[in-house]
Amino acid sequence: MSVYKRRGRWFCDTTIDGRRVQQVLKKARTRAQAIKAKTVIENKLFENRYKVKRRPEIAFDKFVKDRFLPYSKLHKRTYPDDVKICEMLKETFGRMTLSEIDPTTIEKWKQKRREGKTMYKRQRSPATVNRELCVLSKIFSLAFDAELIESNPCRRVRKFRTNSGRVRYLTFDEEAKLFENLQGQEWLQQIVTMAINTGMRQGEIFDLIWFDVDLPRGVIHIRVSKNGKDRFVPINQTVRSMLEGLPHTNEHVFPSPRTKGRLVDVKRRFDFAKSEAGIKDFRFHDLRHTAATRMADCGRTLSHLPRSSAGLTFEWLCATPTLPMKRSAEQLKIWCVRSRQVTNR
Repeated sequence: MSVYKRRGRWFCDTTIDGRRVQQVLKKARTRAQAIKAKTVIENKLFENRYKVKRRPEIAFDKFVKDRFLPYSKLHKRTYPDDVKICEMLKETFGRMTLSEIDPTTIEKWKQKRREGKTMYKRQRSPATVNRELCVLSKIFSLAFDAELIESNPCRRVRKFRTNSGRVRYLTFDEEAKLFENLQGQEWLQQIVTMAINTGMRQGEIFDLIWFDVDLPRGVIHIRVSKNGKDRFVPINQTVRSMLEGLPHTNEHVFPSPRTKGRLVDVKRRFDFAKSEAGIKDFRFHDLRHTAATRMADCGRTLSHLPRSSAGLTFEWLCATPTLPMKRSAEQLKIWCVRSRQVTNR
């Protein structure tokens, strides 16, 4: 196909299967515009001749609303988080079609997110951006499966490298200061006590209902954990005494003081108490590391550990039979009491 100008107007001239096609490019003002128009005409001729099926152009926000969010609600436990992430993604990609979003556009978005600040005015972590990128990649994977795009552009975008070896746990002095600054918030003290003495995740504590608390056997049944499997968590005398003193007026063991329903987050109150106590570089999830570390320090299970990872320590303890689990939990209580006595001397 050739492009030429005659009497101030641009023309294109091509032949397909022996049939010559000439056409005036009315809106073309420059050679570059004429070449773009020629490409469009050439594609249309090719599609008509060989019956090429054109993919429908679907807006990103429409696909997320009609396809991805229903899929996430049905198949993913992180649906509430996906809703929030999708709202953020729509700010950048909402008005674009799926086919318009390429790896370069995603890379620019990734860098901008990393450089931005969170709602708490902190630097956004690489792990947070990686989780958002995973959601975006899943959106494009569904679009690819539906034959709406040729490939997933996120496959050509690298994730940030993260430090997966971080292990932070609470010392006894820090624990005492933390509880001192939680005075007047008994419900939050109880949640922190639960985390330190059982190693349960924050979401597992929020989801805990009285039906899953078996005080006679001394265990708590976690029906849906992070990996999708259920498990039993032993309780020591500290947790038992606390649970026996709690009212059974709500389905949840630790209901929200405001809504009386499931707790959603304790980050603001926990971070404030932590800051007042002078505890740095510590998250609520590190209470789980604290429990695992103290259980390992009891001495009974240390020789069985494959490596000194707090997460693996606790997972190993949870995989042991019920009786040894109870012993480990009780040893944790005894060891904590003895360590405090030595510290206070």
